[in-house]
Amino acid sequence: MTQMKRLRSLAATLRAPRSLAAGLLALGGAAFFCAGADSAAAAPAGLELHAAVTAAPTTIDPHRQNTTPNNALAAQVFEALVGRDSLLLPSPLLATGWELSSDDLHWRLRLRRDVTFQNGQPFTVRDVVFSFCRVALREAAQSTQMATPGSDGHIPGQLYPLPGAGPMVLATPDPYTIDITTRGPEPLLLQALSNLPIISARSAGAPDDMTFSLDGCSWDGWDKLFTAGLASPEINGTGPYRIAAFASASETVLEANPNYWGAAPQWQRATYTQMADDALRLRALLSGSADIIDQVPASALTTFNRKAAFDVVQGRTNRVIYLAFDVASATAKGVDGTGGRNPFRDQRVRHAFSLAIDRQALGERVLSGSGDPTMELVPKGASGALGLAVPRADILYARALLADAGYPAGFSVTLGTPRDRYLQDKEVADAVGLMLGRIGIHVTVDARPGTEFFDRRSKGEYGFYLAGLGSNMADLSAPLRLLATTPADGTYGRLNFSGYSNPVVDALVRQSLATISPEKRLPALLGAARIVADELPVLPLYFEKSSYGLRSELDYKPRTDQYLLADDVRYRSSAKLAN
Repeated sequence: MTQMKRLRSLAATLRAPRSLAAGLLALGGAAFFCAGADSAAAAPAGLELHAAVTAAPTTIDPHRQNTTPNNALAAQVFEALVGRDSLLLPSPLLATGWELSSDDLHWRLRLRRDVTFQNGQPFTVRDVVFSFCRVALREAAQSTQMATPGSDGHIPGQLYPLPGAGPMVLATPDPYTIDITTRGPEPLLLQALSNLPIISARSAGAPDDMTFSLDGCSWDGWDKLFTAGLASPEINGTGPYRIAAFASASETVLEANPNYWGAAPQWQRATYTQMADDALRLRALLSGSADIIDQVPASALTTFNRKAAFDVVQGRTNRVIYLAFDVASATAKGVDGTGGRNPFRDQRVRHAFSLAIDRQALGERVLSGSGDPTMELVPKGASGALGLAVPRADILYARALLADAGYPAGFSVTLGTPRDRYLQDKEVADAVGLMLGRIGIHVTVDARPGTEFFDRRSKGEYGFYLAGLGSNMADLSAPLRLLATTPADGTYGRLNFSGYSNPVVDALVRQSLATISPEKRLPALLGAARIVADELPVLPLYFEKSSYGLRSELDYKPRTDQYLLADDVRYRSSAKLAN
């Protein structure tokens, strides 16, 4: 059997099992629906929403872990000064607006005056200062989104995206105004502020006179928060929902906040139940126990038809799936047949791998259309996209590159991958292995549960691996800073497990993060992106498309950040509304 036939055979095996496909068709399947085709209406009072989701939140603390399920929960219970729309662009939330001084260093934000926390306490600048202090100084705030100060006193992380600009100074001229002064320009400050959920200072028992300072802000109560269960008074945000029940990585129940300052919540209760198994989520939807599910398996999309009471909506995401190489070590782990050399240090080998992979086949066959092929780290149409054409697989040229690099017979390599984190991640890794086999690369796929995979990756145990990145910063600097800059300052190169280092790329990314003007920032970002695209320390494959199954009387428009928010699920105006 030729390698192409083997690949097609593999793609065929990724279709839904016959019993599952038959069950879907027997129950009527689902109609493929383009979001926005029908207007939506508010849900009748008292109705409940039931969602079956692949991954559930692991904590109710909005400052502890930066994961999509945790952030989606926090976005519904807590709020930030700055919000993000479905395209991740900054929008007013707890701040009604902002001004920037002519020297690009002084920001003034005006706070809403009609906001109360879920227990009725008023929201003021005191809560903002308290939340800034908690994220900056508490030792338990260990996440990729918010982190503790570095050894030189600056605050790393997405909250303060430019290390050279810290520390910040916060002033509170009145209860509803906050002034932020930075040491250098912060072009992504608004996006960064959207990552900081505000919690109640009074509920936490914080001092009345707390002020923000990297040398002060001391209080011994930071790590006592969110430890006493759901009865704890500090579980108190300003969002449209409050937490009624929570079981880590299992089930979360939200209740409408009757004191919400904005539009009334869509649902009286919203229950999120974790069902990691694809078949279980489908069964929950088709049986009526779930109103909406996420990550409809690609293998099931082709079984849906237009005659049933279920729809599927798809949306573009900013999550890029990529391959990463160890380009720094003298000997790469998991590589054999190279005489002890690390083949990935040779750019020709990395380009050979790229030319061996049929990205179109991955997106259309393995993922049944749920992947947009790419050669870039940001989606097409996004600011900073280079517009690179996706190359067609070229086996002859790829083999020639390998031979020119000194590997005419190829070599063996282990490909690390999670098996439960991304759409069809194990199946994609298997397909990549078959494609690389066509140029003489013998691939052994090492698929592990996501938590184990990421732990092993952070310890440098993979010389070659598959992973994904979805940044909510909506800026090219985010993937470049995380994946392609030299690790430094606790924020640059945080996900650069390849060991890639190029001082020109570092300088260009840092330059972009010290420039406010979009017109002046873009050339630096594009210059860095072109170098990375040429040197290929990471190899972009495709952007995931998110797929949601839902009852046909409901309407849902997927978000780019893949947050499944209850208020985004609405009844169609044409649906019959009944209690």
